[in-house]
Amino acid sequence: MKRIFFGRNGNEDHHVPFWKPWGGLSYLGRWLLFVALLCALLLLLSMFRGCGENNGGGDNGPAPVPTPTDSLPPGNIDNPGPNLPAPPDNIITPPDSTDIIDDDGREIVGNRLNVILDDPNANDDTFRQWADKFKAAYPGEQYKVTYYDPLTKLLQIEVPTNEREQIMREINGKIPDISFKVFPDGLMGPLEEDNGNRRLVPPSVAFNDPGFKEVRKYWQLATMQVFGAWAITKGNPDVVIAIVDDYFDINHDELKGEGRIVKPYSVAKRTTEVNPPRDEAIEEVAHGTMCATMALGALDNDKGTAGVAPGCRLMPISMGNDVTSMTMAQGALYAIYQGAKIVNISWGMVLEQFTGMPFEQQLAVANSMGQEEADVWDYIYKIANERKVTIVWAAGNHTAFLGIDPSKRGDACIKVSATMPDNKMTNFSNFGNWPQRGIHESTVSAPGIFLWAGQPFNDYAETQGTSFSAPLTAGVVALMKSVNPDLTTPQIIEILQSTGKSPQGVNAPFIGPIVQAGPAVMKARQMVVGNGNQ
Repeated sequence: MKRIFFGRNGNEDHHVPFWKPWGGLSYLGRWLLFVALLCALLLLLSMFRGCGENNGGGDNGPAPVPTPTDSLPPGNIDNPGPNLPAPPDNIITPPDSTDIIDDDGREIVGNRLNVILDDPNANDDTFRQWADKFKAAYPGEQYKVTYYDPLTKLLQIEVPTNEREQIMREINGKIPDISFKVFPDGLMGPLEEDNGNRRLVPPSVAFNDPGFKEVRKYWQLATMQVFGAWAITKGNPDVVIAIVDDYFDINHDELKGEGRIVKPYSVAKRTTEVNPPRDEAIEEVAHGTMCATMALGALDNDKGTAGVAPGCRLMPISMGNDVTSMTMAQGALYAIYQGAKIVNISWGMVLEQFTGMPFEQQLAVANSMGQEEADVWDYIYKIANERKVTIVWAAGNHTAFLGIDPSKRGDACIKVSATMPDNKMTNFSNFGNWPQRGIHESTVSAPGIFLWAGQPFNDYAETQGTSFSAPLTAGVVALMKSVNPDLTTPQIIEILQSTGKSPQGVNAPFIGPIVQAGPAVMKARQMVVGNGNQ
């Protein structure tokens, strides 16, 4: 299409100023005509204005009120500096359900604090100064300003959950020359359930287990979004978890109950006697009981806290104190043949001698050692998978490549590394992933430190180790099978990995995602619905 420009450099001039001659009118006539037209225009405008000022009413409704967006100060600082978020990142993100804690009966976001600058005239420099002083007082990467708003003089900071109360008490003294107030980030109700991933009430309100009054005694359940999974299922008694371990106090308050114990077996004695001997030190005979209570300890029984799958049943298989490859294989095969759906084994080869060895060398050892035993376990996995039985292993506690252990190779089982409350790998967990080489032996991760568990003779204690990360994961698998019993081990692994939470820290690439029970159970149930097998 040809465009024709008119005007100064164009072909025609249709924009004739009023002082130039208009047709045959004289200069005076043109002036009078211009004045008349101007007056008519002003009168017409005044009439339109009167129609819109009828007390905000009239047939056309209230007149629209313009929003003075141009007069509002900006929501970001053009040059925020190193300690304030850049404009694209300056947003309030929804709280992660795993960060929600009970604070004397009120739900708050445990790793957040809100700050209000106590000065209505606080400007951009005030925000920068506050952020710089905050970072100087708390230099670690786990302390940071995540949001600020010049309009309301508010900031939001991220801090470790276990330091939140201390920081609230001391932070004003560490930044004394800027006036401000700090307060927790509480949740306001009512709240809709977020895809079943978060609890609606503090666990101490919902259940009477005394451990739910102290976050440190149930933090692993919150981190793994178990409360969200419980909104769907707490476990089906048809789903049996076999724990292959040393001994079990089956009379413990967390494990006893009509029908809760299924086909107990002692590999060493070839009897049903699995209880720990009373003449040995408690730390020598407590391992199996602690694993069992982590997986399926009783809920709402006014004792301890609870396991992940309290509605499921336990098959305790005792290997005694003399655990060997044979007793492990015996325990696993007994569980498979006797109808268990999940088998947890928190034992394995000691890899202490490989701690600190370069990864390439550890990989070479794994490729050259124990192939015969690995073949045996491949056979056991084949039998398990034919019966839709899932075997869960603890990765081990020597900061070594878990694939060196012949029992823990391949993708036919689940191997669990250990994480801390800040979602970083513990300083003891074995690892298994080398993404650059396509090696993925650490299937998933789960909490492995500061864990509260039942121990023999109706006692409780804090413990740590991948030994307990594994039964936490086994409990989640049991919840998944409770809503979808036909799940295979490959399907379970895919769900756990796709719904898991990414670990943090420099070692994050070397371990699998952190298990998230709520999303995993939700996805497992959706697969049933998707197949039309409700």
